[in-house]
Amino acid sequence: MTRWGRIAVATIAGVGLSIGAPGHARADDGDKSKIEFESLNANATLTDCPTSGPAGLHCTGIVINAGKIEDTFQNSKLVSVQLFDVELIPGSFIATLIGSGFTDSAKLSIKDNLKRASVSAIVDLTNCTSDPNVPEPTCTLVRTVDISVKWFGVGEVTRTHFEDSFESGGCEFEFENDFARRSATVTATVDGVDMPNSVLPQFAPSLSSSESEQTIECDPPSALDAD
Repeated sequence: MTRWGRIAVATIAGVGLSIGAPGHARADDGDKSKIEFESLNANATLTDCPTSGPAGLHCTGIVINAGKIEDTFQNSKLVSVQLFDVELIPGSFIATLIGSGFTDSAKLSIKDNLKRASVSAIVDLTNCTSDPNVPEPTCTLVRTVDISVKWFGVGEVTRTHFEDSFESGGCEFEFENDFARRSATVTATVDGVDMPNSVLPQFAPSLSSSESEQTIECDPPSALDAD
């Protein structure tokens, strides 16, 4: 476990927000509040690209992120999918986003011990363009995908702990975050066809969890402050 004593709260809060959404805020009394957040996540990068091939060959890449948020007041889940056209070039590749989408009605299971996870979902993928003269982006359906993915945790779980506390404007802020990650293997199908995870190490699948808590306690206003 690694520990950092002073970490900017905004930075760590950004990590939480990127996972899904903030947890619930609970007011303990008039001058103290607590924000709690818990999430479980799984990711995979599927591709039918060969490990090597002629320059100019086009293949498909699909990035899947699945997340589950649970606390006393809410139980939500979200699966996002990004579809890429991948062109092989000498020694590398060029990935172009074709469409993306998400659903909150997927069949999703993630174990909090990071041993396994699974998701089944049908997701509409759209390509959106923005026009400064139009208030809303224009989106076109490019494909609907039927995905089924299973993750199996392998190796050790790595854990990281962040914490911070500071005072500002008569209030004391305390923040803690515990993050755990585990490598995984993946079996997956897209529209009923087997599709493996990318063999490139930067796209290795993983399972992760995050728990954070922020407490804000403020001094009650004095009669002098009222003056």
